[in-house]
Amino acid sequence: PGCRSGGGRPIFRYRSGPIATLDPAAATDLASVREAAMAYQSPLRPERASGRVVPRPWLLAKPLGVSEGGRRLELEFRSGVRFQASPLLGGRERELDACDWVLSMLRHADPAVGSHWKAYLENRIVGLREWGRGLPENRPAAYFSPPPGLRCNGRQATVLLRQPDSEFADFLAHPASSVLPVEEILKQGWDIAERPVGSGDWVFSGSRRGRITWKSRSPAAPLQG
Repeated sequence: PGCRSGGGRPIFRYRSGPIATLDPAAATDLASVREAAMAYQSPLRPERASGRVVPRPWLLAKPLGVSEGGRRLELEFRSGVRFQASPLLGGRERELDACDWVLSMLRHADPAVGSHWKAYLENRIVGLREWGRGLPENRPAAYFSPPPGLRCNGRQATVLLRQPDSEFADFLAHPASSVLPVEEILKQGWDIAERPVGSGDWVFSGSRRGRITWKSRSPAAPLQG
């Protein structure tokens, strides 16, 4: 990869070489996972100094809430976090909320997505397997009727696990747990794998002859991993 900037203009980052997909739910190879993480953000992130996973401070307003003996997890998303401007969103940015994240998690159980994490999550989240098996052709209606294990209200999202799982937080730090806008999830014909719209600092600018171009949302945008 390489970067170029100058005179306060946006920073551009390039990545040469084949990428299988930019869909965080479908990415399995390391190159695709890393590139998807340019646009999308997971709720938690690895902390190199301690080796633990911690809240992503620019996405979550407080630490991950844990109750019911470790079965119930609560995520409170920070106000003011916005998805990147895109034709999908009418050419504007849009503020993110917890339901964007819950629908992003539901995608993993949708057979049409081809998520590598499908079985992992269905074995852990209450009702997710049954939700995925009963999906009708009218996908939007089903996505707005989530199972008991995934709920959202405003900026608050709740995950109910079948049993306590201390390693589930590691999944929440993986790009596969990233939040996508509802519009991107439900828009028919919109190819998430090729035109990602996330809340990260890097905006997908285009792909040509195996070279992907990312543009920073601001000249001083940090590379947030």
